[in-house]
Amino acid sequence: MLDFIKRFNAKKLSDVQSIQTQREKVTESGIRHEVKHNSRKHLYQTASKVLGISALLFSNIVPLAYGNDNTNQLAQGEYIPPSTPPLYESNGAPGTKLTHRSGLYVGGNLQFGQSRSAGGSANPIAAYIAGAEIGYVAGTGSWDRYEAAFEAFTGKVGHSEADMPINMGAMIKIGKAYSLGSNFWGVWGLGAGMAQIDYKTEIADRDVEAVDPVLGLALQGAYSLVMPVGKYMSLNAGIRWTHMSFNIQKLKDSETGTKIDRDDNVIINMPAVQLGVRLGI
Repeated sequence: MLDFIKRFNAKKLSDVQSIQTQREKVTESGIRHEVKHNSRKHLYQTASKVLGISALLFSNIVPLAYGNDNTNQLAQGEYIPPSTPPLYESNGAPGTKLTHRSGLYVGGNLQFGQSRSAGGSANPIAAYIAGAEIGYVAGTGSWDRYEAAFEAFTGKVGHSEADMPINMGAMIKIGKAYSLGSNFWGVWGLGAGMAQIDYKTEIADRDVEAVDPVLGLALQGAYSLVMPVGKYMSLNAGIRWTHMSFNIQKLKDSETGTKIDRDDNVIINMPAVQLGVRLGI
């Protein structure tokens, strides 16, 4: 009987100790949870204070950089992007106006080359043509365009046996251009018009000249490169082949004024290097 009482008391004591141990664990866990909660709460309070100080400093600095209007918008939480210049002009890609876009232009050019007779034994001579033009560029896409222009010109052509200064000339030109990249353009062109010359030559060791200025046909084929050098300016360089045909009917002796009837068809070809400039309007 005594043994039974002892075992019962021992078991009860063990249960009590087990319950007390569990209480201690629960209490320790609660303390740890409370410590963590207090630590997080303290961290949040500290972060809030730091952010509040930063916002205060920022609100005082922004007016100095952006002004009061932007400050009010920033205070309301609105984003204001920085102002930057437009990437492209309203009429197209950067560069000159003489890109694939349409527009008028004015320009001038000089041609230097050799003038030679299409027949006979005459030797070629140095020649030049200077011209001024007004034209229009019609853009049809990013890679090609068409051009049309009116050109007035003067200069000097001929051959070793005749001097043929050009008093005046006019020509209508058309061209097809294609892009070479970076606003470079290659232009194939054709032109047709009229030219007026003074004709001087030598017959039987005597100087003779045309009674009146001679009007003739002028044709031209060209290839040039157009290169932008500014917002409105472009340089162009290339080659030209100019063909001129004149019919000489009346000559006169330069000293005596004696008239000589002739029926000569004078043909001049002039391969040349051409340099020019264009300004967009």
